[in-house]
Amino acid sequence: MKKVMLIIFALVLVAITGCVKQGYVSDSYQVNDNQVNVTANNAVVDNAVVKVDVNSESAVPDMENVVLGEVKTDEVVIQNDKFNPSVLYIGQGTTVLWVNRDNNDHVLSFENFESYVLTPNAEFAYTFDEKGVYEYQSKAKPEMKGVIVVQ
Repeated sequence: MKKVMLIIFALVLVAITGCVKQGYVSDSYQVNDNQVNVTANNAVVDNAVVKVDVNSESAVPDMENVVLGEVKTDEVVIQNDKFNPSVLYIGQGTTVLWVNRDNNDHVLSFENFESYVLTPNAEFAYTFDEKGVYEYQSKAKPEMKGVIVVQ
């Protein structure tokens, strides 16, 4: 019952935040002992992704619009002016979480998008749904380069 209530809470949050840019965490909530991160098309609750159709006619999506699945997450640590790992191989649908353990701010710059400013200890997550090679760099330090290979 507790998990169902968390999922319903997450769905309401997703419906409310439907205008947010996909892939970016728009809000983060602590519900009981669970962290709920809400983006435009999904919420992460207790290691499960709740995907919804935010374009549905109702303010709160019907349960038929909900898909539960495991979250696949890999992490890249930013530290000592380097990305670790600098090359990351992942599968389609994997979320990459960048964690800034550096003393400087960083903005991740990809060909088609950028992260928000990552202050020290900040995190940025992006889900890679398309196969391909995604090169990126820090805007503050262009010599800092990384690659995500989606297989």
